[in-house]
Amino acid sequence: MFDTIQRRVPWVVAAVMVLTVTGQAALAQPDEAIGPSAVANVNADRVDGRHAVKYTSNKTARKGKLMAFGATGYLPDNIVAGGVATVAALQSSVGAVNEADNPVHWNQLQGVPLAVVNGTARSFIAAESPALAVNAIHYFSIDQPIGLDVEWALIPTAVGQTVYMYDEPITGEGEGFQRISTETLRHWILIKNFNVASTVKVRITVWNDSYLAPSAAQNKVKVTFVPRQKALKMLGVR
Repeated sequence: MFDTIQRRVPWVVAAVMVLTVTGQAALAQPDEAIGPSAVANVNADRVDGRHAVKYTSNKTARKGKLMAFGATGYLPDNIVAGGVATVAALQSSVGAVNEADNPVHWNQLQGVPLAVVNGTARSFIAAESPALAVNAIHYFSIDQPIGLDVEWALIPTAVGQTVYMYDEPITGEGEGFQRISTETLRHWILIKNFNVASTVKVRITVWNDSYLAPSAAQNKVKVTFVPRQKALKMLGVR
């Protein structure tokens, strides 16, 4: 019996050595050399101690967890506190893009309409005067928030009509500015009508709020035609 055991020991030792060497070789193989069946049922429960969840807009479901990107490769819109401004906001009549509580400045958005990138302004007819007689002198005023970049233009409504900005050399009347509140500036312009009795329109152009819809820009600017004597009283001149 001892002789039988003695004869089988070399085979047992050899088998153990083969299994040991073969096992080490398998463990030493790179990941790509391991067959799919070896990893098919492996699924990490945590990553650096944190659970992972699929793409979701539910803040409670993803709180304290890792979240996968969506099918389009993006995270949900509500991933940033306060929300992220979208291109759709550029058409907003409330001017949501440049409001102080907006976490993203408008010029950092992707897909901003070219008109906004180029600073294309909002332009509109703000007011029309009463009929002005030939050689009539009239005031109009523009009330605008301080800091708002506003331009204006006069548009005669009759063919052959000419309207000038006018400076009265005797009284010293002309163009001027009046602060009517802590936030509002009133721009006074004196005009004189020539050649044809007709009305005149004022076109306003808003530049640095070009993201606004025309209706919202118009709400920020007020144009008023004021008879000369009444304007002088308002200015405290007479």
